[in-house]
Amino acid sequence: MIFLRKNCFIFIVLIFSIFYLFSAWVADDAYITFRTIENFHNGYGLRWNITERVQSYTHPLWMINLLIGKYIINDLYYLCLILGFFYTVLTIYIIYLLSEKNIFNFTLGVLILFSSKAALDFSSSGLENSLSYFLIACFFYTILKLKEHSHFYLILSTVFSCMFLNRMDLIIPFLPFAFYIFFYQAYQEHRFKKSTIQGFIGFIPVILWSIFALYYYGSFFANSVIAKTNTGLPTTHLQIQGFKYIYGNLIYDPFTSLFIYATSIYSIFSKKYVNKLLGFGLALYIFYLIHVGADYMYGRFLTIPFIISLFIVVTNLRKDLRILKLALVLGLVLSSYNLYQYTFKDIKSFEISKNNFTDERAFYYPTTSLLLTLQENNRSIADHFIETRFIFEDHVTQPTALHNMGFNGYIVSKLFPEKHIVDALGLTDAFLAAHPMKYGSWRIGHFPRALNAEYLNSIKYNQNLITLPEDRAVLDQVFLLSRAPLNDSRRLEAIIKWNNGSTFKTAKQGFQHYPHKLLLQQNPDPKMNLWIPNNLNSD
Repeated sequence: MIFLRKNCFIFIVLIFSIFYLFSAWVADDAYITFRTIENFHNGYGLRWNITERVQSYTHPLWMINLLIGKYIINDLYYLCLILGFFYTVLTIYIIYLLSEKNIFNFTLGVLILFSSKAALDFSSSGLENSLSYFLIACFFYTILKLKEHSHFYLILSTVFSCMFLNRMDLIIPFLPFAFYIFFYQAYQEHRFKKSTIQGFIGFIPVILWSIFALYYYGSFFANSVIAKTNTGLPTTHLQIQGFKYIYGNLIYDPFTSLFIYATSIYSIFSKKYVNKLLGFGLALYIFYLIHVGADYMYGRFLTIPFIISLFIVVTNLRKDLRILKLALVLGLVLSSYNLYQYTFKDIKSFEISKNNFTDERAFYYPTTSLLLTLQENNRSIADHFIETRFIFEDHVTQPTALHNMGFNGYIVSKLFPEKHIVDALGLTDAFLAAHPMKYGSWRIGHFPRALNAEYLNSIKYNQNLITLPEDRAVLDQVFLLSRAPLNDSRRLEAIIKWNNGSTFKTAKQGFQHYPHKLLLQQNPDPKMNLWIPNNLNSD
């Protein structure tokens, strides 16, 4: 027992290593960021297409980790997996510290983590989730261990800044607590001046990044965020999709969902103000997910509330051995089942695509699995999507319109970075993102835009060849934002119009003149949602 107590953390890390070896993978979305990093290291700047400045990533802090890490480990595939492992292990270590090194509490906390398919799936993936886990852990360590520190507000504000820079919506579950601690409690305890000054200093990284984004990209928000929010879809359609996501995850990964909801209810009715505020924050985050339509990846957006719930439970465990032993047995059973899923269960038996949702890990596992890659038994990323062949069929000077940007964009950055890829979903294309999605089939996170030859030729010849007046005006503004010299005096007006909504208003006016009936003649995908306005349905 003494040996186990002293070496418990090491033993748990070894167990997690087994989970990680069998579960680790990299998502296509991660390769979108990879292309930007490759272009930067090749001297083109933080760009996706080298001819234009467009922010295609939503996780600046994670991107910076990869950007710097590439100087040490050149292969971004292995780098992102190493970082995912590193940040998840750091999260486990903070669980160890906050459990007061109590072997029962620590083991239970880790078993809860290992029982969540979503949390394990996205501890790798190449996305920012593992760093989010660590930042959440830092938050709990700060409020529980550093409350009396002279720079408590500075440390907490810095953690919040890092959360915001890692992913904007990561800050949502902590908003009730942040307002309470920095304003109400600080005022009550006569520390409002201190909290304000330290809070502002800690928030400086967000301010600096915002200034850089406005100056370099011309936009405060990432282009992919704009493409997913500027869709023209009625809010009710997104909310229905959001409810479907909540329900779908409850059926597909019940432990993760039930644990979140149970912890939220417990926290809201808790007598401890920290628990209560975090409980309301969890509820706020779930409402946010429903409102925006959530996501198409099973589990991805539930990892944040799950990790928060995990730390709430770990830091509130009662010393009731009977309950602890029962919970340990349950956690052992669930985590063992997850280990079975990752080691013996046929990858094809997972839900690759159903009801607009996908087990993203299962979909990409044959291509980007760590285990298969080490065994040299994985499929090449060039063979994953059928449309990849278009990259090689078109001349390098001809822009190629595609729907899958990750693998395809990365391949191009390696072979011929000067080739321009037009993102039919608008995630990496500012002009298309400024317009609403075209009517017809859609899937959450995938909102197709209308493309025409005039726009493709404008890209090819680097001059505005669009004849529709409204769209011509929009492309003029986009060219100023993304292609004109950074200090061009005309960029300031373009930046103002982009950020105050004028450019989007003009794009919407141009969109009204599109040949919507002609575009709707394409056969809708029965697996996807359908959006057709009543005025077109009635014609």
